[in-house]
Amino acid sequence: MKQLPPSLIRMASAIKQLFLFGIVSAGLIIISSTIGCIESGPSPAQKKRSASTARKRALEITPPIGGPIVYQPYFVWQGGEETAQGTGFFVRSPDGHLLGITSSHFLDFDGPAMLSSHWLSVDESEFHPVASFYFTYGKPGPVSQQGSPSKDYMIFLAEEESQITNTKSDELSTLELDTRAEGPEIGEVVWLPNKNPNKSIGYSIVTGTVTGVTKTQIKVELDRTIKLQSQSGSPFISAKTGKVIGTLSTAMHLRDSLQLFLCPANSIDNEIQSAVKTYPTREIIGVSQE
Repeated sequence: MKQLPPSLIRMASAIKQLFLFGIVSAGLIIISSTIGCIESGPSPAQKKRSASTARKRALEITPPIGGPIVYQPYFVWQGGEETAQGTGFFVRSPDGHLLGITSSHFLDFDGPAMLSSHWLSVDESEFHPVASFYFTYGKPGPVSQQGSPSKDYMIFLAEEESQITNTKSDELSTLELDTRAEGPEIGEVVWLPNKNPNKSIGYSIVTGTVTGVTKTQIKVELDRTIKLQSQSGSPFISAKTGKVIGTLSTAMHLRDSLQLFLCPANSIDNEIQSAVKTYPTREIIGVSQE
């Protein structure tokens, strides 16, 4: 089994403190605003929703999995730098391997090579390693701040059982991608497992509504405001199918509301289904100095 970086366990508890104070790398593209941590006021539509309606909508949501489903990606770079960025979750490859899904827009492909990615649990006690990745599954989607969210994905592969730390691979909670050809319906209720280290399962539920669907992006408006902090790559799950419709990519201020734009699950699934090669992270993310 490959050894975790010596500083990983020591850094894990420190990450929680950084997260709580709002200085973990956010990595979220905010259009017409400052990149980083933001908080929006309620939109006119949100103000009109009554408390009883909100409660009724919350009752529509039955999370498909009761335990932890979102994790904190932790990257180790050539030269010694280590960063905690974005949010990730697990799915299965067609042949049953564990895959880690997150966004790609916050990664520096021109900087030092990524040596490994260690995914940490998010819970009320401390962050601790759950899985380690040394390979990607296919290539990351090319993304720019002006680009479409449809390519904003990064897929990691746990190639060996030994790369699953502290637990067995089949004991980890995995989600399914929603591959409906036309995507989710307008008005469909979704929920976001909003990463929260103060919760025993590592997240709190925030409900929302699909307000726009194209082949390249899905637009969502939440029922309540949240503080966007290190949530790029978070899964949005359909209350209709119980599957992931997309992952958080960008956000845009529009009048008094904050619109969230997702990388569609179909884009991610297409890469998973068509991937014919795996790559060491050091060869595909960043520039190796060796």
